[in-house]
Amino acid sequence: MRRTSPLFINLTDKTIEFAVPGGGAGSALSVQVDLPDEANAWIGSVPELAPVIMEAAQSLGIEHACVSLAYDSPSLTTQLVSQAAGSEGQAATAARLASASGAHYGTSPSVTDACVIGIDAADHTGTNENAPNKYHVVAATDRQAACEALVSLIERCGWTLQQLISLDSFVVSREARTSLAHHSPAPLARLYLGRRHSVLSVGCAGRLRLFRRIGFGIDLLAEALCKPIPLGHDGQREAQLEWAQALDLLYTQGLPSRDTEVCQGTEVKGYHVLPLIQPVLQRLLVELKQSLRFGLNEFEPSDIQGVLTGPGAYVDGVAGLLSESTGIDFQASPSEDESREPENPAWNAYSFGQFVSDADDTETPNLLPPSAISRVTARRIRYGLAAGCAAAVILIGADTFRLNHAIASARVQLEQAVQSNENLTAMDDLRQQVIENNGRLQALNNQMAETYLFRVDWAAGIKELTRLAPPEIKLIQIDAGADDAEKAEAGYMTVHAYSLGPSDDEVIQQYITRLSDSALFASVRIGPVQKVNLDGTSARRFSVETRLSAVDRGETAPATDSDQ
Repeated sequence: MRRTSPLFINLTDKTIEFAVPGGGAGSALSVQVDLPDEANAWIGSVPELAPVIMEAAQSLGIEHACVSLAYDSPSLTTQLVSQAAGSEGQAATAARLASASGAHYGTSPSVTDACVIGIDAADHTGTNENAPNKYHVVAATDRQAACEALVSLIERCGWTLQQLISLDSFVVSREARTSLAHHSPAPLARLYLGRRHSVLSVGCAGRLRLFRRIGFGIDLLAEALCKPIPLGHDGQREAQLEWAQALDLLYTQGLPSRDTEVCQGTEVKGYHVLPLIQPVLQRLLVELKQSLRFGLNEFEPSDIQGVLTGPGAYVDGVAGLLSESTGIDFQASPSEDESREPENPAWNAYSFGQFVSDADDTETPNLLPPSAISRVTARRIRYGLAAGCAAAVILIGADTFRLNHAIASARVQLEQAVQSNENLTAMDDLRQQVIENNGRLQALNNQMAETYLFRVDWAAGIKELTRLAPPEIKLIQIDAGADDAEKAEAGYMTVHAYSLGPSDDEVIQQYITRLSDSALFASVRIGPVQKVNLDGTSARRFSVETRLSAVDRGETAPATDSDQ
């Protein structure tokens, strides 16, 4: 089974940013792209980015991903709707209607979603105590074709798209929530300077006093720096920066002064590029001052606390320029949680980094089109059914395994019982053979006693061999004979037996020791020992060679323990 990894992607007209949450170093990547500004051309170009995304994901070690996609398209609109309503549901419905009606797509279908992000604190001045609650709702709308193009992009990669949001709506939601959480009577002015858009939000006593979107972004400054730069007194020579150079210049050097060397090793100085960026900065300053003048006319600039966030907070000189122009002391705060500060501000400046960190905690409009939602729902149902069927199969398999195991155990016990019965029968046959052999040996002993000059008590030898055998040893054959009779040497007896005990070697050794201690035998020597299988039972087959003590005719054999 393939492992699914969470993956965050931010798609803009210039870059595609990737981040794996909690991945640490090497878990983020940025790829340069160039998407068209026209809506229909943008829709047609987006699905073709699949190879680029797959290559980037492969470099991050991702095979299958569950994607949260933030994006910005030419047709996407985001707005904050603040209105009095009787409930959150009414406020969200009104915001959806306002957002959908404000987007002019002609007959093209659209996708709209809205989320309530907060409510103003109660008015305790006594003038509006009965006024309905004022809700603040962030709403986003885009053409359905644009949303489906993004879904097609992720599906071409073979992945699952679970969230499709405007990064702009995330920023609006987060900034408005933060301002509503400011309960001090002194206003807090937060200026978020983004890549393409900026947001000014002012909170005071738990109420959102001012919220304004501003058409300014760091990318606009970079685009201005990419224009041809006249050089020399006559202006006949030109220099031109690439997009990456311009962006790197802003993040590494900030706003240049007149004599700053803009690009090392070139003639480009600060006074060459200032005319390019001053009009862009001027539009920001004019709109900012007008918004503060009309929205907070009862406060002096020195009474307002200023915070500068977003990508623009990484550009040196911007906070000072804003403070000098507005009279508000703006303090740059690129990331309010330093532990989450992006490692490379040039590509991951605040907005996308904060989105990756706070996506689970910040509710944001999700623009998944109805077709994608249906597929996701159907996929979840299929996964649920598959999981249920798999669990049922596992339970049935477990029951079958237990039943088969019980049957196998019963079969083994039955086979063991049959084998034990067969072994008992074989032992009885062996015992009968030993009895018959003892009778034949007794007859032979009597015959030899009458024939040879010396006397060997064969019956005593057989009796001693049998008596000294442990219960685990079964005698199966005894061979007896005598050497040259004229030399009056003793006879010999060779016994063949099986050892059936669990400790065969110890039992055999015990038998040899007993024979050696007997006075009837002059010598005892063990012969070959062989491991055999006796009717399914492991056993040892062995032989023992003994020599009996010689006794002259007329003498009696040495007394054994049993005789005494």
